Amino acid sequence: MNKNAKRIALGLATVSAGVMTYSGAGTIHADTVKAMTDTATTQANQDVEQASNVVKNRTKVANSQSNVTNKQQKVDASQSAVKDAQDKLDNTQKNTDVKTAQQIVKDAQSKQSDAQKDVDQAQTEEQAAQMNVNNSKTSLDQAQQAQADAQTKQEQAEANAQKATPENIQKTKDDIQKVNNKVASDTSDVQSAEQNYNSAKQAQNTAQTNNDKAQNELKNGQNQVADANNHVEQQSKAASDEKKAVSDTQASIKENQDKVQKAKTQEVQAQKNIDSTKSSISSTQNDQASKQSALNKAKVETNTANDSLNAAKNTEQAYQEQVDQTKAELQAQQANLAAHNTITLPKGLTNKVLDDLMAGKNVTLGQNLLAEGGKLNSAYKPNSFDKKNTFKSPSDMSFSQRMELTEFVADLLNQIRTQLGNAPIVISNGSIDFAHKVADRYQSDNWDLFKKNDHDVKGITDIAGSYGLNSKDQYYENLYADSWDSGMTNMDQAKAAAYDAVLSMMFYDKDSGYFHTVSIDGYDDLKIGNDPTFTKTYFGASIDNMGQIHFISVDNSKFIMQTGNTFDSKEVGNPNGDVATIKATIQTLNTKLEDQNTSLNDAIAEVNKAMDNLNAKKANEVAAQAALSNTEATLAQQKSLLNSYQNQLENAQKAENDATVNVQSYSNLLSIQQDKLSDTTANLEQLKTDLAQQQAKVQALQVTADKASNNLKQANKKLTESQKALTKSEQALSEAKANLAELQKQLNNYENAPELLNQAQSNLDRAKQVMKSKSDAFDSAKATLAASKHVLMIREMVLSNAKNVLATAKQDLATKLAAVKEAENDLAKAKDTLSQDQKKLAVAQTEYKTAQDNLTKARAVAQRFLAKHQNDAKSTSNQSNVVLHGGENKSNTVVTMPTVKTANTKSNHMSLSTAVSYHKDNATAMRVVGGFNQKNYVQLSSPKGSAKTVGQSANGLPKTDEDAANNNTLIGLGILGAVCATMFLVPRRKSTIR
Repeated sequence: MNKNAKRIALGLATVSAGVMTYSGAGTIHADTVKAMTDTATTQANQDVEQASNVVKNRTKVANSQSNVTNKQQKVDASQSAVKDAQDKLDNTQKNTDVKTAQQIVKDAQSKQSDAQKDVDQAQTEEQAAQMNVNNSKTSLDQAQQAQADAQTKQEQAEANAQKATPENIQKTKDDIQKVNNKVASDTSDVQSAEQNYNSAKQAQNTAQTNNDKAQNELKNGQNQVADANNHVEQQSKAASDEKKAVSDTQASIKENQDKVQKAKTQEVQAQKNIDSTKSSISSTQNDQASKQSALNKAKVETNTANDSLNAAKNTEQAYQEQVDQTKAELQAQQANLAAHNTITLPKGLTNKVLDDLMAGKNVTLGQNLLAEGGKLNSAYKPNSFDKKNTFKSPSDMSFSQRMELTEFVADLLNQIRTQLGNAPIVISNGSIDFAHKVADRYQSDNWDLFKKNDHDVKGITDIAGSYGLNSKDQYYENLYADSWDSGMTNMDQAKAAAYDAVLSMMFYDKDSGYFHTVSIDGYDDLKIGNDPTFTKTYFGASIDNMGQIHFISVDNSKFIMQTGNTFDSKEVGNPNGDVATIKATIQTLNTKLEDQNTSLNDAIAEVNKAMDNLNAKKANEVAAQAALSNTEATLAQQKSLLNSYQNQLENAQKAENDATVNVQSYSNLLSIQQDKLSDTTANLEQLKTDLAQQQAKVQALQVTADKASNNLKQANKKLTESQKALTKSEQALSEAKANLAELQKQLNNYENAPELLNQAQSNLDRAKQVMKSKSDAFDSAKATLAASKHVLMIREMVLSNAKNVLATAKQDLATKLAAVKEAENDLAKAKDTLSQDQKKLAVAQTEYKTAQDNLTKARAVAQRFLAKHQNDAKSTSNQSNVVLHGGENKSNTVVTMPTVKTANTKSNHMSLSTAVSYHKDNATAMRVVGGFNQKNYVQLSSPKGSAKTVGQSANGLPKTDEDAANNNTLIGLGILGAVCATMFLVPRRKSTIR
């Protein structure tokens, strides 16, 4: 794969200390600095005070001097303005720098274009080399299989040659004779079995014909019985109807006889009712008081039922709160289940698709499906519980945290494997320990994937060897790194990084040739499935403090698990995630909810029962009220009943007479109906006799049919047995013939063993030659691919540098173009200002000349007085008035300067020297050599003078009458600094390597 490289270009900040310069390179000026000894100064002052007429002239000199100084300043300012304008004009000549910058940009663009072409060509060559490697690998695999097949056949031929002894050849011939005899015997058995089968088939046909006939006769008899039964039923119905008519008439007679009796009874009853009604009126009045008492009792019972209802409702509310709480817990668990991270493969992504993709077939289909899978699973689902599960750094994870991380990744991988139909992985103490040690080794070796671009093979094989596992190469690790994954401190961050690692390896592994994809999805396991010792893979996951994620897989094959290994293969943990646990919790909550709902429903039933009871009591109360009302109404009714009962007595007497007449009429009709019923009953008995005869006949036919059916079953059974016997005989004959053919083939192999062995050896030699050729071609293809990748990496670095150079050149060009534009604007302004300043300079020069003339005249007046005292001071001391003016010696008079020395400095680059000469009006300047750093100052030896720190004026020295602005000691510091910092930051880097 190509690893992203982070390149940071750091500029160097350089500060250069320059030489302090004043009024010209390497000089410092002290305008009008005067040093005098105490004696000379005192004497001169006394002389000035004694000469009052001279004081006036001296004041004129000072005024003139000040006027001259002011004019000089104006001249200097004008000259400075002219010089500044000229400098701005000179800056416009820097257009040549812009042209140079433009050429640099053009050259940089050309170099970038050339570098891009080189990268494109290198990518094409790298892709071609990769395709050549894939094709060579396929050819090598085919050659390996061909060699293995040829080796097997050669070994078989060699074994055959060893067995091809005369004894074995003769034994084989004897065996052939025996088998020939058995073939003849089996052939005879087959013929006999065929005869038995044909006989059984004929017997079965006969039994089938007899059975069909008997069944038809039985069916016809059953139909005749059905017809006779219908006749009996019809006649029975007629007899039943006639019996009913007789019964009805008898009932009518009985009814009228009852009416006679009833009427007599009613007569007696009516009389009794008349008597009792009179008594009832009295008792009803007593009953009225009783009903009032019952109403009062019903009201009390209604209040009691209402209290019971309220208690039942309170119980229902308590159960409802329990149900609501359980529902909330259930919803929380369901939300937890919904937050579980899953990997869903797109429809159509199979082992076959991945196999084709690895082989360079149907590449577009495979890549599209993997891209779709990446989109389907792009969102990691964070978990608030995991965010609270913290650790100081990945290396400080506890065992339970490392187990949880391993279980999380194993769950994701097993989801993928299950959907593809591949074997799931398991977790063991050994695999977790292996992964943890690998992460620690990466840290101790400071092994950064982005720098190394490879596994820490030495570290991994050392750890594998410590377990007694195969340590010849790196067979265990899938490695992933992301530049954003460093600094994680909780389980949610760790799982998010691991989730990204799984997605990257599964769906975005094109740069690694999809080797991570087929490794984690279990497809590699299918390819080594022919190893009978390989049954499972132990998995462990870890993260080092650089954020690199390690997936460790240890197969339990004999190739990996070498004899005497100490790898702990005891399975631990749950490689299928916590979904089952969550679902179990949900099931428990559902069961709990069902129980609580049952209790709630019971409580609701109690509420309903209490409600029904209350309603019943209310109904009783209403009924009691109604009963009272009825009793009150009854009393009025009973009085009217007395008249009614008297009417009933009269009606009963009339009914008795009518019923007596009806009894006689119905008795005559009954005699006629009984005669008709006797005839119908005789006919019914005859029909029942006929039905019994038909039923007896059917029973005989049923016996015949059952016998025919049993015969058919026996015939079918014999036919099936003869068929099995025939099949068994034919199978024995076929096996004997096959055995005969095998013996004949063996005899041929024995008799031609030398020729067969030579042919097999020849084929094996050719297969080995082809194998060597394909292996050499594969090695060559891999070397070419590695070289192509290296060239591509170098050219990509060249391209990146070219882009950086181009960006810098464009920025420099933009800066210079802006400077040219600004300079052009300044030039226009400067030209206008120059014209005005030149006019001002001419005026200032004229004024200065006038002031200088006035000063000269004033000095002539005071010169005589000053000359005397200056000569006296010179003869008295070597240190006299020192006047430093303009740094220029205008006379040939040479005198001694005051001593100048270094007073305090923290710099190793400073030295001072005194001026070599001075004149009373003008003296040479002090020269300063070297640079200043931090605080530096100088001190003059004059008793009344000292120089202050850098940037301050020299005060305390005697001054002339010139303007104070010219008395400042000019101290300067030149600092040249260039700070350049260029930083190119590459965005987020990801890398996986297997």
